Amino acid sequence: MPRGTENDYLPVEAIHLIDGDLQTCWLSRGQSRPDAQPVWIRLDLPVERVIERVVLRKRPPSAQARSTLGWVPIRDAVEVGRGVPTTLTIKLSRDSREWTTVFDGPSGDQPDKPDCEFRFPAQPAKQIWITAGNLPLVENILYAFSLAEVEVYDTAGRNVALATCGTGVR
Repeated sequence: MPRGTENDYLPVEAIHLIDGDLQTCWLSRGQSRPDAQPVWIRLDLPVERVIERVVLRKRPPSAQARSTLGWVPIRDAVEVGRGVPTTLTIKLSRDSREWTTVFDGPSGDQPDKPDCEFRFPAQPAKQIWITAGNLPLVENILYAFSLAEVEVYDTAGRNVALATCGTGVR
């Protein structure tokens, strides 16, 4: 069958973290325990920028009793796109070799919070590395990290982490 954007939607792919659409999302591989192994996101900006904050945005909650992916929700699990871990580490680099930690601690996430914002002194960076700890239970996936967007703001208040700006994600 011919493929196009209309019929080849790939849910939970990493590109959804930087597509500017809160309705799409990314999901890490599920784990049997909240800390079975580290889960991370790495953004590679096309050019070095002076940045001062990172924002992790959740997908808006579904108004349906069921998941938007059709799964039956399990008790105490969050929806796909709303799985922010309990702890985070955010590191910046200018060369992918030497990293500076700008945040290391609790994410501050709450069920009713739409995003988690992390501010730090402005500094140049080309790579942003976010490592998650103590993952939440996400729908029928087990323990995972799942977000709608990762935004990185420069000192002029522009989100420089969009795919349309040339940013890459892994």
